[in-house]
Amino acid sequence: KILNEGETWRLVTPIFLHAGVIHLFCNVSVQLDVGAFFEREWGSGIWLFLYLTSAVGSSIFSCCFKPDNVSVGSSGAVMGLFGGKL
Repeated sequence: KILNEGETWRLVTPIFLHAGVIHLFCNVSVQLDVGAFFEREWGSGIWLFLYLTSAVGSSIFSCCFKPDNVSVGSSGAVMGLFGGKL
């Protein structure tokens, strides 16, 4: 439905939404710690590419396997950074 109706923005916006203050705090703290480390190691361009690719990929995955649920948070993008380290 997202691709058929041209609502591709829905694949990016969930990384900016969070399900509460604790969820937001946890994601931001991990991103500041781990994200900054990986950005220093890889450079800004590679870090941004991995982060956004992982974010959109996790949104697509979520839409395919749980189409009736709303997903929020940047956990998929953060896990993509860890996967990039492998």
